[in-house]
Amino acid sequence: MPNINIQTLINRPAAEVFSRFDKGLFEKLIPPFAIAERNDGIYKGAIISVGFKIPFMKTWHSEIIDKDEDSESFWFTDKGISGMPFGIKEWYHTHRVKILNENQCLIIDEIHFQTGNKLLDKITKWIFTRDMKGRSKGYKNFFESL
Repeated sequence: MPNINIQTLINRPAAEVFSRFDKGLFEKLIPPFAIAERNDGIYKGAIISVGFKIPFMKTWHSEIIDKDEDSESFWFTDKGISGMPFGIKEWYHTHRVKILNENQCLIIDEIHFQTGNKLLDKITKWIFTRDMKGRSKGYKNFFESL
């Protein structure tokens, strides 16, 4: 299963950063070709739906399947349940905020997906790696503006 791992250094306490993973941040990070249709919040069973301004693309629905914390980090994981683009058959995205010290943390986007086709996996990985790098800039802009 292909993996994507993007890390973003944030000069804010981890607990504060994780507490800001809400509808406001979601709407700031969504790409310009997408529309936030539903965001129930971050709890097990919550649904997140993203529509697209691109013809023939379905609304992508994900479900939060895990939310937890330990002494090193806070995280939640969403699983794609329907409408994933590019032939994606499986999608897991863990949003992790790792404590570095009392005033710094890392936001880590860990993505595992599968299309069932090696060439399509490579293309999809390239597309989502670019998207996540853009998200990394969005995180920095959002948290630096607080």
